[in-house]
Amino acid sequence: MNGLLRQPDKAGSISTELLFDWRADLERLETAAETARRTHDFDPWVLAEGECWLDLIEAELVAVNGAPRQPQVEQSRLLLEDWRRRVLAAVQALRAVASPGCNPGKH
Repeated sequence: MNGLLRQPDKAGSISTELLFDWRADLERLETAAETARRTHDFDPWVLAEGECWLDLIEAELVAVNGAPRQPQVEQSRLLLEDWRRRVLAAVQALRAVASPGCNPGKH
């Protein structure tokens, strides 16, 4: 599977490989959360997407944590934990904007 883990290949250059083959568009989610925080308005589908990312990341972490300890497993776990932290922060920001009383002028 291809992913984001950087490991030297036979020629000594960096290749990417993980235990999973998908990528999260964290920058877009973080930008949407920051925009929502700043404007006090958000797209509820962005919140739903972030929550889906959290579910997927959690499922991958369960699988990775059950795998035999190898460098590739550890690197995958570290990346997933970083993604979880970032997505959770974005989701929390979106939830705060979605909370009643947090949207001045919005009904």
